[in-house]
Amino acid sequence: MTMHMECLIHGETPLVLISVRFLELVDPPGMGSRRGTLERRLETESLHLTSLSSQSLELTAGVAPERTGAPTSEAPPAPSVRLALSAERLTADLWKLCATAASIPVLGSGTADLGSMTPVHMLLACEGGFFVSPLEPEPEHAAYLARCKSTGTRSMVLGPDQDVMVVSPVVVDELSERGNDCHA
Repeated sequence: MTMHMECLIHGETPLVLISVRFLELVDPPGMGSRRGTLERRLETESLHLTSLSSQSLELTAGVAPERTGAPTSEAPPAPSVRLALSAERLTADLWKLCATAASIPVLGSGTADLGSMTPVHMLLACEGGFFVSPLEPEPEHAAYLARCKSTGTRSMVLGPDQDVMVVSPVVVDELSERGNDCHA
C-alpha cells in the first residue's frame, strides 16, 4: 500500500517529526491458526524543512527477523516501510511538505504476506510553526493549498495550536477522489 500526502506548514524555520506506523500480522506461539498483530514504526528525528528543501530524504525500516522466535536463518522475510520526504519553500513563512509512505510487500511462500500489506498511518508534529487546515485555510493560503495533491489519504489537523497532523489511508476510491478535507 502506498500513500502520498502534501500539506502546508506555516512558519519561518519549522521542524517536523514524523512517525510512520503499520501493523504486522504474526503467528504467536500456542495460538493455532489465530493471527495476532504487532505495531511497527519508522520515526524520524526533528527535520528542518530548510534541509528537506535542498535535498529530499528517503528512509526504510524493516522488522527484525528474530521477531518470530525462529533462528534468524529460518525466519521468514519481514515487512518494511519506505518513507520519502521533500519540502518546498513557497513564501518567507509558508512551506509545502511532501511525504510518500509505502509498505513493502513480502513475497515468498506462494502468496503475499498480508502482514506487509496493512495500511500505513503517519503522525506528524511541527515545532516552530503550524499545519494549515485543509478544510478551513486562511484566505492567503487557499491558492497554495489548492496545489497540494494527496493520493489515498485523509489528513486531520489536531490541537489548539494546529501542531499535529494525522494522515490515514483511504481504502475506498470514492472517498479518496474527494480530496483532503478533514479537520478536527
